[in-house]
Amino acid sequence: MPAPDTEYTTRHTVNVAAPAAALYAVIADAERWPVIFPPTVHVRRGAAGGDDELLDIWAHAPGTVKAWRSRRELDPERRIVHFRQLVSAPPVAAMSGVWRVETHPDGTATVILDHTYSAVGDDREHVAWIERAIDANSEKELAAVAAAAIAAADGSVATFAFADSIEIAAPAEPIFDFLYRAELWPQRLPHVSRVDLGYLDGTQVLEMDTVTGTGDAHTTRSHRVRTGPFELAYKQDVLPDGFLGHHGRWTLAESGGGTVATAHHTARVDVEALRARLGAADRDDVERRVRAALGGNSIRTLEAARDFAEAKRSVA
Repeated sequence: MPAPDTEYTTRHTVNVAAPAAALYAVIADAERWPVIFPPTVHVRRGAAGGDDELLDIWAHAPGTVKAWRSRRELDPERRIVHFRQLVSAPPVAAMSGVWRVETHPDGTATVILDHTYSAVGDDREHVAWIERAIDANSEKELAAVAAAAIAAADGSVATFAFADSIEIAAPAEPIFDFLYRAELWPQRLPHVSRVDLGYLDGTQVLEMDTVTGTGDAHTTRSHRVRTGPFELAYKQDVLPDGFLGHHGRWTLAESGGGTVATAHHTARVDVEALRARLGAADRDDVERRVRAALGGNSIRTLEAARDFAEAKRSVA
């Protein structure tokens, strides 16, 4: 039998002037990672029972986007999270690790992130690539955990999620095609004036100029991944002013000869920056205005997809 791959270990830490409970909450809530962790594009959570959970994760790595499945064991009392990849993405052969939040008498805390990994074929170039990826992503993730916990304590950042649905009298396939073929949006969507669509190892990289219902123009860039037969998730990497994170999904569910099409959004915003820029009265008004802007454009996109798919069905 071939010899087992060599295991390597890394450790990354950050000291934070924030409550340990707030730090652990960021680590535990993996579905919010796309709007907090710069490398994370999308996370899909599946129940495994008790304090265990399954996660499908799509995230940036040097020059690419990788996807893998992990099992996590959460221990909120000790503020520890163990993780192990069940399905790894080459050149990773195996990976596991642990998050720890350690408290100090002065009220500060230390977040520790350990990794143990091996590389496909024990190849030295693969080992070096994995080490670079872990170093880069761990530093970004630890900084993001610290910033998110501090923001949670002072109330300077708001995170909110919402969804809008419409019913379409057509099967899901042409609707999904409309959503996926973003290079055609400038001809199909009045609020989209420019699109630059590229691909990175099967992941769409979408840059576009849009106008909201209030007339505000924005340039955004997103990474989009197909996460199911009729599901498309995206994470914006270039954001409008005042936004700290924006993650979304398009989901299509066939039912009764038609399809329910839903646009999901999670936004993380700098409350004061957006209040000043939008002329909003308060935090609730900021949320209403953001929801109207993001949801309004998504509804217009779904309505155009509905018209496209229903017209296609009528001539079939």
